Amino acid sequence: MACDWYCLSRVFTNRRTADNGHLLTQARNLRAQGQIVVPQRARPGQAARTLHLNLAWYTAQVLPPCNNPMLARRPPLTASIVRCWDDRYSVEWLLLATWPVNSADDAAQCVQWYEQRWSIEEFHKCLKSGCHIERSQLKQAQAVDVLLGFCSLVSVRLLALARLARLRPDALASHHINPTVLTVLCTMRRLEPTTLTVRDYWRAVARIGGFLARTRDGDPGWKTLWQGLMELEHWVLAWVNGYENGRKSG
Repeated sequence: MACDWYCLSRVFTNRRTADNGHLLTQARNLRAQGQIVVPQRARPGQAARTLHLNLAWYTAQVLPPCNNPMLARRPPLTASIVRCWDDRYSVEWLLLATWPVNSADDAAQCVQWYEQRWSIEEFHKCLKSGCHIERSQLKQAQAVDVLLGFCSLVSVRLLALARLARLRPDALASHHINPTVLTVLCTMRRLEPTTLTVRDYWRAVARIGGFLARTRDGDPGWKTLWQGLMELEHWVLAWVNGYENGRKSG
């Protein structure tokens, strides 16, 4: 595209097309042209399952909404429509991509990117709820870019920690966490570094930020994780500076 960015979105509205058809109707009339296997982990109210998604795709000229005077004047949008469905589980995704989809591999790539929507949502939650990036009140684009770059690194770090705690909760923290950070946390919180698990480390960081960790409490939120991580970084900085100063003076 001219703006050097692309869009992938799920479609729910049966919009009109330039050939006097309708988007969803045309997509549902297509025969399967490929298949992709998509494993899904268990969620509240839904057991783990494996989807065998049929794939079909075509190119459409999507007309703008006719009931919006501002948008009605715009030219049609050339888009690739990818339909993915598994009749066994009554699953259907209709995706709109603003780049060409010409093969089963291209369609499968759209599905794989769409699968990352929850990670992307969690990333933005971390930026907004944890990093409070919207409260910065910065007005210069360059300053916002710098802040966003810094906060993105922290958000990715928190996401990686949360995912590791969910996928491998019983793994030893000493195998995944920086030794200095682990030493500082365990010293300040009187924990045993050799037996501390990833999940225990995750919750210990959140407790620094205000997480109560009561018996019926769920997982920590991004706000307490962010605050705990920032406080832990201060502890580590003080620890390292004190250790280095002690070595020099000793």
